[in-house]
Amino acid sequence: MVMHEELNALIELARSCGNLPKNADPEDVITQIRKYLEIFDDWQQRAGEFDVDSISEAEQAQIKSSIEELQRLHSGVTARAESAKGKIADDLSDLHKRNKALKTYLDRYPSRISITGKRKG
Repeated sequence: MVMHEELNALIELARSCGNLPKNADPEDVITQIRKYLEIFDDWQQRAGEFDVDSISEAEQAQIKSSIEELQRLHSGVTARAESAKGKIADDLSDLHKRNKALKTYLDRYPSRISITGKRKG
């Protein structure tokens, strides 16, 4: 039954990734998704070594329905990761444009600005 408990914990983590607010910081989203994916990879390796014949058919059916739910949630997590990736790319593009504008401004104007003004006489 350990397999089913791990699967339920993984499902809850996938739900928490999906329940992050739409306006959440993309870095926080990526951090949460990275944590989920690390646990998912570990679970996937253990699941490949799991002997299905050692459990009852009722438990197999329960695990199968949990895996189907995880598959649905995993698709949502993947879509959320793509969305965060796009948001980060947009933010980087905006930052690059601002950097370019600042460099243009600095190249166009004198390197030293006097605040004393011109002297008469």
